Amino acid sequence: MPTGAYASRRPQGLKKIIIASGPASIPLCTEGCRELLSKLPPGVHETLKECKHHGD
Repeated sequence: MPTGAYASRRPQGLKKIIIASGPASIPLCTEGCRELLSKLPPGVHETLKECKHHGD
C-alpha cells in the first residue's frame, strides 16, 4: 500500500508523515511520460523500446 494511502487511514500512533518527490497522481505521471516519450526522435524511441523488450 502506498505511504499516502496508508497515512490517509489515520493509523493509531501515526503523528507525522513526510512524502517527498512522489507524483501526486500516477495516472497523470504516466500520461506525461508517454507524451514526453512520443516527442523523442524516432531512433531514440526505437532504442528505448528495444531496451525495454530486453529488460535493460
